[in-house]
Amino acid sequence: MTGKDKKTNILQSLRQAPSAMFKGFVTRVFCLLPLKKYIMFESTNDFDGNAGAFYTYLKQAGVLEEYKAVWVTKNNSYTMPEVITVPRNPSSIKQYLRRQYYGCVSKFQFWDNAPIRKRRKRQVNVNLSHGALPYKMVAPLSEFPDFTDFAVSPSEQCYQYKKRSWNISDKVEPLYSSLPRNDVFAGHGWDELSKICGDKKYRKVIIWMPTFRAHVNGKRNDSTKEYPYGIPVIYCAEDFDALNEQLKKLDILLLVKHHPRSIQYLSLPDLSNVAFWHQLDTQEVDFCKLLTQMDALISDYSSVVFDYMLLDRPIAWTLDDLDSYKPKFTMEDPMSFMPGNHIYRFDDLMDFIKQVSSGEDIFREQRNDLRIRLGLKDYGRGCETIADFLGLTSRRTGKEKAD
Repeated sequence: MTGKDKKTNILQSLRQAPSAMFKGFVTRVFCLLPLKKYIMFESTNDFDGNAGAFYTYLKQAGVLEEYKAVWVTKNNSYTMPEVITVPRNPSSIKQYLRRQYYGCVSKFQFWDNAPIRKRRKRQVNVNLSHGALPYKMVAPLSEFPDFTDFAVSPSEQCYQYKKRSWNISDKVEPLYSSLPRNDVFAGHGWDELSKICGDKKYRKVIIWMPTFRAHVNGKRNDSTKEYPYGIPVIYCAEDFDALNEQLKKLDILLLVKHHPRSIQYLSLPDLSNVAFWHQLDTQEVDFCKLLTQMDALISDYSSVVFDYMLLDRPIAWTLDDLDSYKPKFTMEDPMSFMPGNHIYRFDDLMDFIKQVSSGEDIFREQRNDLRIRLGLKDYGRGCETIADFLGLTSRRTGKEKAD
């Protein structure tokens, strides 16, 4: 290293030091303030997921008449009435001060995806969970913070896999409850599909939800296979045309929902019976309510399959990159956790669609056996269980009481 390079590094360090010192000073000052009746939320796509469902429950239960909701947003243009929003990644000192203030004085913190940093002992930090049970090991790529007080999981069986996947510290206490977003599964009469399709009706609707593989920022790719359309099995326009003809003939809509953090492919075909989620106006759509209207699910290594099992409908797993998928599985025999059609090639996909069309569900017994073995139950009371445990609602049976 030359003398000039050393001088440059020293100057860069000096410029960065005040910033680090300033941030530390701000945090210490804000932590001197008393805790206030604020509840912070975070979710994958802002105002959705388990945090979104739990927020809605607390509002309906009257808890947010006593507490004020604060949401950590990734999209700074998103707003919600009666909610304070703070940016996940502040772009100015003013935004940073605002985020740190609420982070330091909020009594409760609930997060799905990106952890909200706990700043002091009397704060209550709860991971509401990204999914019921992870197929893949996350720990090498992301760490589960040991400042978390409680981690929500549907059962002891599911928590063992979650703990293994994230390498969760014994300091974190499991909170057993069905996931808040799945409370709507106990309801009936949802009609979110009309918000997408309008007056158009289909005999069957299948949703395809491939798991995360390639990050939109290009820094991570979990599979060595190249998918030109961002989904397995389909590699050319001719396959899409044949698929669409089959769907049209059977009067079936296929709704493809790419993972929100995956690369968004712009060269997608315009087809009559295949719809791509990110090309639709879905801002007013409650996805979990929409899921109750789906006649079948296609996925792969996504935890959404364990949510969908509660609805007792056909599931297919695309496995054409099983041997080239990089993350390790949390279970020794992942295939035993996939009770349904296994799709390795295009013809397998077409066969599954025919089965769904005919109403055939040949794996129902195996699917329900796994659901029971994992302790997956749908009480429709996940939000209530969590709120009661933490003392946010009138019964206040938990370890923490609202103060």
